[in-house]
Amino acid sequence: MHKNLKQLRRFLGMASWYRKFFEDFATLYEPLTALTRKNVKYEWKDEHWAAFEQVKALIATAPVFARPDCSDPFIVECDASDTGLGSILLQRIDGEDRVFCFASRVLSATERRLSITEREYLSVIWSIEKFRPYIEGYHFTVVTDHHSLVWLQNLKHPNGKLGRWSLRVQSYDFDIVHHKVKDNVVPDALSRMYETDGDETAAIASLSVDESIKDPWYSKKAKQVVEDPTVYPFWKITGGRLYHYRPDPTVDEDGQDKDAWKLVVPCEQRERILAECHEEPVSGHLRFRRFKTHQRAALKYYWTNFYKDTAHFVRNCQICQQVKVEQLVPAGLMGKHMVTRPWEIAGDTMGPFPRSTQGHEHVLIFIDLFTRWIECIPIRKANAKTIKRELNLLIFLRFGIPDRFLSDNGTPFKNKLVDSFLEAHGVYHGICAPYSPKSNPPERVNCTIKTMIAAFIETKHTTWDEHIPEFTFAYNTAIHEATRSSPAFLNYGKNPEPPRTTRREIEQAVRQSLEEAARDDWQARMERLDDFRAHALENSRAAQERQEKYYNATHHVMEYKVGEKVWARNRIISSAAQAIAAKLSPK
Repeated sequence: MHKNLKQLRRFLGMASWYRKFFEDFATLYEPLTALTRKNVKYEWKDEHWAAFEQVKALIATAPVFARPDCSDPFIVECDASDTGLGSILLQRIDGEDRVFCFASRVLSATERRLSITEREYLSVIWSIEKFRPYIEGYHFTVVTDHHSLVWLQNLKHPNGKLGRWSLRVQSYDFDIVHHKVKDNVVPDALSRMYETDGDETAAIASLSVDESIKDPWYSKKAKQVVEDPTVYPFWKITGGRLYHYRPDPTVDEDGQDKDAWKLVVPCEQRERILAECHEEPVSGHLRFRRFKTHQRAALKYYWTNFYKDTAHFVRNCQICQQVKVEQLVPAGLMGKHMVTRPWEIAGDTMGPFPRSTQGHEHVLIFIDLFTRWIECIPIRKANAKTIKRELNLLIFLRFGIPDRFLSDNGTPFKNKLVDSFLEAHGVYHGICAPYSPKSNPPERVNCTIKTMIAAFIETKHTTWDEHIPEFTFAYNTAIHEATRSSPAFLNYGKNPEPPRTTRREIEQAVRQSLEEAARDDWQARMERLDDFRAHALENSRAAQERQEKYYNATHHVMEYKVGEKVWARNRIISSAAQAIAAKLSPK
């Protein structure tokens, strides 16, 4: 007897998988399907019991059941749920699936604590050992709806629990094939036959990982997804957390991008996420406007009013208000120069800053004018010898020789040593117009890096160089306003993971099982990297047109109202004796 409507629907779905083998199946089915209709009270009676037994008997006899034919390959379909394992042994004969055996069992209390990948692999191990008398000595195929299991068969150096389990079936000759969940109906139904009413409550309770979820909208949406996932195809529950599918159309043209699944954040955790994506050194207190903090968070997270909440958080960041100055648009027309391929380089220096505890006084910056990738390194002296050495180490020996190198007319760059070095490598040295720093592309980067430094040093100005690598990482992994992609993505086809994120902590248990799928996804992206770069070039042209429009507009006039709160400009004078730099102080 089925205790509730959900169990009955599961049985009917499994039985319908074989309905093509029977005549008048709908007539036989009618007493059971009547119970599933809307506004019908669920009461299990003799007529339902009779129909259930008759359907079950038909499934367990020919033509669904058949005798094994050793000349045809065997197929093992298996699945695991939170409470049980399910499996069937079959052969595909004349284009039709013929079943030899159904099997299922309940999970022990210890097994229920296993991760999703471990439970799914346990179903593979158990199914193979269960059907050993039939499949031993023959090549067969294992079908699973858990894609991460495919990599386990190619595990070269087994270790840990999954490694020990893989050794148990090493003597069998089989392949693991992934099927979509919707095609794995029968094993799924068998694995869930041990679920009780209490398991449904537990499924919702498991949404709390580190703390109970208090957000009513989150709990309601999670419950809806658990109860009827087919109604919510763009939502899923993984590892007890809710995810929403929001693909990037420039990356996810075929709908296979794993990064399109964003972790849904309940209201009590949103401030923590925004702080992580804005206030950490690897996030750099970047602006909200268009594609900085907002897009960094949107790469991994989602919630309702996401854009509005991010804008409010950044605009009310006290540190940003202290160290950032609103950029006013000056008069004049903008010239045009469009870079059409990666690694046309520009360079500049920042400083001098107060001598740090490491002895550094300047920052050397190189930027790829196409992808906007930057290389930043603190240096002791901004002289020709240092520029030549770092240009060779950071650029030439890592990314190859560029056709063109652009710099200002300062003596660290414009000198015989640097000119002869560039000439020896066949690199044209372009010089920006004197007294026109805006014509030098790294100047905007300088402002961004300087703001990051100011956001983190507080009063310890001799430690300004401690986070330069993190700031470089923050810039290279942020979505650029012009290209609509991050510099890292345009160079390597992926966005590197920051050292620590809330999502990384939550997903740590299943991270190993996702590595193979992530590598395949990265390889596919690399094959399309030229397309991404062409798309970035189109975005850069559009951005340049927008910049030209606003550059050529009149100056912005700020109007203040009586009673408004405003920030007063802080006039700080640099002092070597006090180790204070005006450019790093609150504005």
